[in-house]
Amino acid sequence: MPRLFAIGDLHLSGARPKPMDVFGPEWAAHDTRLEAAWRARVAPEDIVLVAGDISWAMRLADAVPDLERIAAWPGEKILVRGNHDYWWEAIGKLRRLDLPTLHYLQHTPVRLGPVAVAGTRLWDLPEIRWPQEYRPHPEGVARGKRREPADDTHLVERELQRLAQSLAELPQDAEVRVALLHHPPVGSAGEPSRASEIIAHHRPDLCVFGHLHALGSEPRTGADCVREGTRYVLVASDWVDFAPVELAAW
Repeated sequence: MPRLFAIGDLHLSGARPKPMDVFGPEWAAHDTRLEAAWRARVAPEDIVLVAGDISWAMRLADAVPDLERIAAWPGEKILVRGNHDYWWEAIGKLRRLDLPTLHYLQHTPVRLGPVAVAGTRLWDLPEIRWPQEYRPHPEGVARGKRREPADDTHLVERELQRLAQSLAELPQDAEVRVALLHHPPVGSAGEPSRASEIIAHHRPDLCVFGHLHALGSEPRTGADCVREGTRYVLVASDWVDFAPVELAAW
């Protein structure tokens, strides 16, 4: 029976190795643990959603070893861009890498059999909050240029528009309909946002997101909650112990 899995924030660095245990002992050899768990859980006929922050690479050429590594793992994968995926280029360039098990979510939905997935990177929404002890990369730095705080308004509005457009095209006849994001659309206690209002309008079965780290062991309602018929699930790799989470089967 095929199954649907999800995980985010792989933070691979094959071309230019980056030690991740500087962010805590749980990140020691995280890529090896991630690959082992993935191979143990996922079968070739399964689908895995990857919720952004895939590679630390700054250029597409440097991300190729990481993408090839993921492509070799079992299952079909649907990837969305994260805020650290600076290597992510136009969809045509990504497809020309010719990695058949990788499917890139950019503006229009991706459908694999009974599963249809729409979404976008999103951005930090000012109306919701999550406690974090650290962020794994300086916020506000993109392609060597520092963001000014005023730029956030433009980024938020653009990503909300992309979310609405993508979800509007989500096929109604799919057995499992998913919104795949990187940034969270709900708060730590499940508080709504403008993003969750857009999601509620289109009513996908699932909303999967990542981005959040060092949340500790305290319960976070927003990490797995249901709002207006949609289940919201946080799948950041350190939150799910570096193992893909099974979400559905058919």
